[in-house]
Amino acid sequence: MSLPRPGGGAVVFALQLLVVTTAWSQTPKRSFVEVPCTQLWGSFEHLPSNALHCGTVTVPQNRRAPNDTRLVKVVLPVVHIAAPNATATPMVFLPGGPGESAIFALQRAFLRTPSGELAVRRRPVIAFDRRGFATETGRANPDLGAVNTERRATREASIVALRDSMKANTKWLASQGVEPRYFSTLDAVDDIADVIRALGYTKVVLFTASYGTREALYFMRRYPDLVESAVLDGVAPPQTTNLFEPEFIAKARGSVVGRIAADCIADLACAAEYPELGKTMARLADSSTAMLRLTANFPENLGWRTVRLPRQAILSTLGLMATAENVRAIVPQLLEDFASGDTLRRPLAADIVLAASADSIGRAGIGPAAPLVYDIAVCADFPNGSPQRGGRATCDALQVPFGGLDVIAPVTTNIPVLLIASGYDARTPASLADEAARTLPRGRLVLFPLIGHVAFVHTTVMACVAVVVESFLAHPETEPANLCVGSVAPAFMPRSVDAPNRR
Repeated sequence: MSLPRPGGGAVVFALQLLVVTTAWSQTPKRSFVEVPCTQLWGSFEHLPSNALHCGTVTVPQNRRAPNDTRLVKVVLPVVHIAAPNATATPMVFLPGGPGESAIFALQRAFLRTPSGELAVRRRPVIAFDRRGFATETGRANPDLGAVNTERRATREASIVALRDSMKANTKWLASQGVEPRYFSTLDAVDDIADVIRALGYTKVVLFTASYGTREALYFMRRYPDLVESAVLDGVAPPQTTNLFEPEFIAKARGSVVGRIAADCIADLACAAEYPELGKTMARLADSSTAMLRLTANFPENLGWRTVRLPRQAILSTLGLMATAENVRAIVPQLLEDFASGDTLRRPLAADIVLAASADSIGRAGIGPAAPLVYDIAVCADFPNGSPQRGGRATCDALQVPFGGLDVIAPVTTNIPVLLIASGYDARTPASLADEAARTLPRGRLVLFPLIGHVAFVHTTVMACVAVVVESFLAHPETEPANLCVGSVAPAFMPRSVDAPNRR
């Protein structure tokens, strides 16, 4: 899951920041080899040239046999931003996905938010791409690339084709000195420690989001002496083993729509505009009734089509799209229109029907193409792998075993942790933050009730998130300054205003 850009509605799975200062012991020496920050590293506008440093850190592929000459070394591309007056504890920024580019997310998301702007003014900021990450720039080595899934006539045939592709990829990678099993999340967590040491730091503060929060929790368990405090935004704790299950995904998305409808009913103006919304929502959520039959003029020159969809498919797709504030404001409109079979009144309706059609197929099939490191992480981190991509048998084709019970055990630590949850989160529901907090005795939970996945990138609350985070980092033993959380009120478009077209 990728990190949304500030103010956008793109989905996400993740983000992570770490900050660095105590003793490191009994670990091999790593080196940061600096190189010019060419276009290969992307664009870092508004940063002074003397603050930006690019380079690499080389680590073993198999840490249990670091001198195995059959395997190529892993070269991690690293960006280190260190302004002369930024003297606070360094911060390491890592995205989730799993398998998103930290360097890309740093440029396109983090540095464009108040949280990022404050960070680079006060402290060094570090970002590096996860081992094996697929990138068009070619700055990583080895680059494991992606597996393109080809849909066949049946789900079973598609799964067989995916497994055949996995086997072929694994065989080819072996001939290049690469074994996928050494590119798991736990291997990536060890890389974090190596990068920190290579840059000369010895203590960290973590700021994470989505799948990055899982990496952060692993990191706190394996390297507690390196962590000063942690921020987790959009929490995905290790004990949540159904995160990629189709049923979990559909329920999380549908729950977002239910909460939006409830917020409308509780708002006097919205309730007056949509007096039957409760009944409408109940009809759409009733899985015992017949499927929806909808006719729409599909975008992308697909023309007029009639489709039959499970009601849950419409709610699931709408819940995903409602991550964006502009879509969330028109959910009551769209619920009424879909319940009556109207796809013409609102320009966005046909887009949702098309996406729901593809989503219902995807949930019954094998899911989209993904970077190979995504499949590796899911296979190593979850007992059943990804059901959408063939489950454990696909992991066996990739030769990546499940990491064991420790991988899915709750993390218990006395490190101060700030957990940020979002009420409209269709990826990592707020209940997961509650679950993680049970084993974090020094944890403090802040809920942004009217925001989607990863709060710090959302325009309406990003300034408040920065205040909450900075107050926590400055005084982790006290409640963060969270009065601004209640400053956001629900906003819904009246029936008379047309929904915008997202095409």
